[in-house]
Order: sequence, then C-alpha cells, then structure tokens
Amino acid sequence: MLLRPITMEDYPTVLAWSMDEVFCSHNGWERNRDPDELYQWWRYCVENKAEDFVRLAIEWDGRLVGYADLVIQDSDAEIGIAIGRSSSWGRGIGSQAD
Repeated sequence: MLLRPITMEDYPTVLAWSMDEVFCSHNGWERNRDPDELYQWWRYCVENKAEDFVRLAIEWDGRLVGYADLVIQDSDAEIGIAIGRSSSWGRGIGSQAD
C-alpha cells in the first residue's frame, strides 16, 4: 500500500473508473462524463494546491486503485476514501489506507 500525490499519468485509470456505474453512483461521480471534460477536471485536481484539501492516490501492488481525500475546515478534518473499480471492493484496501 502506498499513498502518493495524484498525477496526470493516473488519468487513464480515472477514465476507466468513470465508466464503472456502481463506482460512480457510490462516489457521487456523474455518469457518462465526456472524456475531455473528465480530463480537465482531473488536471484541476492534480494542479490544485489548497491548504484545506489534499487528494492522494492509493496504490496497491504497484497499480492505482483509489484515492484518499483530506478536508480541513476550522478545527475539523474529514477523510474520504474511494476505491476505483467496484470489483476491487471488499478486499480491505480502504481500511489499510485509513
């Protein structure tokens, strides 16, 4: 398990996740997104450097399997974890990334 910064090289995997209807519905992703629009959104995620939001890639066995978000507001913090392909769910990856 490795947490690392997200990169533009992750985009092909993110595009594949966007085609998984179960993943999209459980993670609040719009279904059937235009690949160019998704690319621009991912570029924004990669390049956005905010003090109150951090997104890290989750790698498992050398491949991107999800991402973890950290949101900080005032004295509160929230961690969110999304595992990409729904076929990878139930393997304990998210709990290990926590």
